[in-house]
Amino acid sequence: MYLTRSTRLRAAKTIGALFLFIITAGFASTALAQNCSPVHITLSSQSEIDDFQADHGPCTNVLGNLTILESVSGNITSLGGLSGLTTIGLNLNIQQNASLPDLDGLSGLTTIGGRLFVFDNALLNNLDGLAGISALNRLWLADNASLADIDGLSGVSGTMSGELVIKNHAALMNLNGLSGITGVGTQLAIDNNDSLTGLDGLSGIASVGTTLSIQDNASLTSLNSLSSLTSVGGFLRILRNDSLVTLGSNLSGLTSVGGFLNIKDNALLTSLNDLSGLTSVNGDLTIWGNASLTSLDGLGGITSVSGNLSIQENDLLPGLDELSSLASVDGYLYIIGNDSLTGLGGLSSLTSVGDYLSIQSNLALTDFDGGLALLIWVGTDVLIQNNPLLGSCGDLQALLDDIDDGDPGPGPGGAGIPDVGGDLSLSGNQWFCNSRDAILGRAEAIASVQVTKVFSDGLEDEVDVTLTCNTGLPLENTFTIAGGDPTGVTFVVTSFVNGELSCKVTESGGPAGYTLEDTDGDGCELVDSGGGFYSCRMNNVADPAVFTVTKEWEIIGSGGDSTPEEAKVTIYCDAFISKGRESRIDGVWEISRVLGDGESVTATVDTIQHPATCWVKETVFDSSVESDTSDCGRRVLTAGSTSSCTIVNSVFFEGIPTLDRYGLAMLVLLMLGAGVIGLGRRT
Repeated sequence: MYLTRSTRLRAAKTIGALFLFIITAGFASTALAQNCSPVHITLSSQSEIDDFQADHGPCTNVLGNLTILESVSGNITSLGGLSGLTTIGLNLNIQQNASLPDLDGLSGLTTIGGRLFVFDNALLNNLDGLAGISALNRLWLADNASLADIDGLSGVSGTMSGELVIKNHAALMNLNGLSGITGVGTQLAIDNNDSLTGLDGLSGIASVGTTLSIQDNASLTSLNSLSSLTSVGGFLRILRNDSLVTLGSNLSGLTSVGGFLNIKDNALLTSLNDLSGLTSVNGDLTIWGNASLTSLDGLGGITSVSGNLSIQENDLLPGLDELSSLASVDGYLYIIGNDSLTGLGGLSSLTSVGDYLSIQSNLALTDFDGGLALLIWVGTDVLIQNNPLLGSCGDLQALLDDIDDGDPGPGPGGAGIPDVGGDLSLSGNQWFCNSRDAILGRAEAIASVQVTKVFSDGLEDEVDVTLTCNTGLPLENTFTIAGGDPTGVTFVVTSFVNGELSCKVTESGGPAGYTLEDTDGDGCELVDSGGGFYSCRMNNVADPAVFTVTKEWEIIGSGGDSTPEEAKVTIYCDAFISKGRESRIDGVWEISRVLGDGESVTATVDTIQHPATCWVKETVFDSSVESDTSDCGRRVLTAGSTSSCTIVNSVFFEGIPTLDRYGLAMLVLLMLGAGVIGLGRRT
């Protein structure tokens, strides 16, 4: 078929326009195709990452989840193939990639709609590839062994709607990359990061919606950086931070905990005064196993505990004075195993316990000290057990008497007490706290007197101690006790009316050289005393020892008048010498005298702390004088002991060498052997 020129031109124009349309449409299609396919994408190899745009694009947006999880360990080493991505609609999961060193391939990413989850990437050392992200809803970083910093998140700001979890990072030194975050909607957990020393990156966080957990961070010394925190909606857990000494003064802005407050097993924590702003705990309050804790100062503003209150195994805690505002505990109250706790005076405002009241195994507890005097309501059981020194439980009278103070009380329970809803168990305490009748004064009074013995120099010898009573009958009058025994012996006295006990403790049969100087405690002499527990420590102070050195002169031959019979004698001791003086160099005491024939010097030596070691030195004034100090060697002086020795000085004249008495004897023997001295022969 033949086409005219005009027909050919029209056809060419039509084909050209069609070709231009196809090309233009292609470019337009490329420009609009930004969403990756499919919605959720998992990349399991390096080749899949390198071919990402070819397989899923071209695109910039992953509508759903993007998961990077290698199927062969060590296969994924770079995320460069993802450089075109700007948005992840839901979650970004980067997990279990053994050889991935960084996230630099994600440097174009600006938005993550769901959670950022970075888990178990052994060589990942930073998050710098995420520097373009300005907001996060949820963040979970865990088990990245080489992660040293999270500065790549420093562009993130505002409140996170979900969780913020940083856990199990051995190399992580700080949290500075989180400084822009102002709140956490659910849980904030900083757990098991061994190199983390502070929480500086959390200084902007004002509230935590559910749980704040700070636990098992071995190098963490303070929580001071939580300076903006005012509320925790759920649980606050501070557990097993071995280097934590203080919670940090800036934590005083925290006013409420909506759930549990658990401070447990922080070995170096000494005080809770940094919680001084706290006024309410709406769940359990647990202070447990903090071996260095000596004060509950920060809990002074708490008036009620909606759950359980547990104060257990805080070895150095001496009292509960800081809980003086506490009026009620809705759950149980446990005070168990606090070895230094001596009184419960801090519970003086407590009126009710909703569940158990358990006071057990507090080895130093002697008195409730007014702590439970207002308590009139316990919902279930009362257990006062195994407090071996507890001898005064009168504060429980309002709770245990026959009057229904609770109006109406929870009882009578198994013990038949109107104000106690369960059973009553009293055992392992002193007599006065081992029965309801004894506490209420219905039983014949009984007293126990614990006696211990101390020698000032640590002696452990035995003495006999005797309890003599004008009123009351000791079950046993005399015991033998050893010095330094911390438990000593205990006398039990019965058969007296409460308030009419009169007894005295004396001792006999101890070692010589000690004086009973004073007694410590109210039990060595009981006058007009009542039932209960008394303690008495008898202190024996070591008497001074006496050391005397005498001077003796021996003048052999004529001419003795020309040599003065005088020498300087000095006694040295490693303990105080009465009327002596102390050396400024080595702390040795000394006393000196110039002595003539028959004269002496005496040192009165203190042995209160330990036996004294003494020695002697003589200075003669004439070179012809020989000094024999062999009788005055170094010696140990025990309590109250006396010791003496003699120094002999010898002077020889008329050409005979000056010898001491032992040298003279040897000279005589030598002269006999040489025939210088003749002996008559018998015929």
